[in-house]
Amino acid sequence: MISEKISQFYGARFKFKEKEFAVTDCKEKDQKALIYTDKRTFAFYEHELDDFLLEIVFLEAKKETLPAEKAYQAEPVLPSIRAEIVSSNERASRISQKLEDMFDKLSVNPTEEVIKQAKAMQDLSNSIVNVETLKFKFLTAK
Repeated sequence: MISEKISQFYGARFKFKEKEFAVTDCKEKDQKALIYTDKRTFAFYEHELDDFLLEIVFLEAKKETLPAEKAYQAEPVLPSIRAEIVSSNERASRISQKLEDMFDKLSVNPTEEVIKQAKAMQDLSNSIVNVETLKFKFLTAK
């Protein structure tokens, strides 16, 4: 099991390709092992992690090199960010409704013209989703 394999990395130091790494965090996400170190992040599927474990040498952990845990403190949401979130949600609701209307239109009367309109709406919706994703990443970046 992948979580058992990554558990041995908690607080560990290891040598890989003549470099020493100190693990700062590790977790499982999307069926991958993510190992965060002071120099880089490693990401492996379970079968890749087995090979990686054969290539590394664990070193004695030095407690003073491991970062202390910080208490999580929520930051207040700025009014401008809150307004952007509300605006995005309203926009998403309008787009969703229009897409549902087009779906209904297609199921009743799938003419060539309606299919072209649906394709155009799909392309526009994808573009809007991409822009909103970028906005979200920008707003959540630290």
